[in-house]
Amino acid sequence: MIEMKALQVVGIAGGAALIAAMAMNNPGRTAYEEFATQELSAYVQENVCTQGEASFRDILQAQCKKLVKSLQPQLQTIIAENTERNNWRLFSIYKTELYLADFLLSYEFGTVGVLGNLYIYKTEEK
Repeated sequence: MIEMKALQVVGIAGGAALIAAMAMNNPGRTAYEEFATQELSAYVQENVCTQGEASFRDILQAQCKKLVKSLQPQLQTIIAENTERNNWRLFSIYKTELYLADFLLSYEFGTVGVLGNLYIYKTEEK
């Protein structure tokens, strides 16, 4: 009987500690914006900067990567302006919609923030 009560107390204390840790380590909006900027920059460098004619690819790739790096503050602003955050205290869900232009494709990203980490769970090209 005493062992059962001790297990219950330990279980309740452990659960409370987990909830407290989740609440204290829920990544904020700034952390998300920095994360999303890094992820978007890496995506562009790996998938857009590598396009082009073989004879010019090396030159274009180097210039494209420099351009992406120099535009990171603007990318972060664009992400901030196009992101909706649902804060559930223990975790947050971020939805970012990026439109490159009316005639180009748009993208939607879904990310969950929990325990100090951010995880992309959805990347959709529209």
